[in-house]
Amino acid sequence: KTLKGFCLLYLSHYLTLPPATFHSELLSLLEDNAMKFLSITGFRGSAKSSFGSLALPLWVALEGKAKFIIPFSDTAAQARLTIANIRHELESNEALRLDYGDMSEGVSKQQEWTQNNLLLSNGTRIMSRSRGQRIRGLRHIQYRPDLVIIDDPEELEKVQKKEYRDKTERWLRSEVIPAIEETQARLIIIG
Repeated sequence: KTLKGFCLLYLSHYLTLPPATFHSELLSLLEDNAMKFLSITGFRGSAKSSFGSLALPLWVALEGKAKFIIPFSDTAAQARLTIANIRHELESNEALRLDYGDMSEGVSKQQEWTQNNLLLSNGTRIMSRSRGQRIRGLRHIQYRPDLVIIDDPEELEKVQKKEYRDKTERWLRSEVIPAIEETQARLIIIG
């Protein structure tokens, strides 16, 4: 399945407007595993977060294309909401459950399905983080993060000041990039 097909089949309830001409290109770029670093810029309401922070982690996890996925959000509350939205689809989306099964089967929901963490029955882990949080040294079994998605890494008000832009760059260079798997990982930044 392509990411576009996955979205049309399983996440059509998110597609409340007709697709824009750039959506096919956006989805194609997101699903292209050969693109190890991808920066996506789009206007508010362009569905970049719906596709990048919800659909992509779900598709990659369910299709077994990654073992350790970390979506980053601006705040801790947004990070929890990202996991809550993914969890909602895994638990409540009947079409997903019919085709992929119960992704919590055999997994302790009390320990492994928390506000910031999901361990799926296929062995994939999705762990959300907020901007600035550490991920260096994190492993899921033997796997380092192999898909990291950073959604809106800079607050709108703070991006105007060089010191905050520099702080975000230092965090990316010293914390995020060194933490990901060296040869196959993907880093996607959405803003």
